[in-house]
Amino acid sequence: MIERSNPILAVLAGALSITDAQLDALFDIAPPTDQPQETQP
Repeated sequence: MIERSNPILAVLAGALSITDAQLDALFDIAPPTDQPQETQP
């Protein structure tokens, strides 16, 4: 299992010029919004 907060991931991302936003997208992490998000039943 690879966690988004893994420091090795940050090193690899830097070496590959991957931004934090791109990593978040890879892990399907969305920034907070003003609108409530829909929940699935």
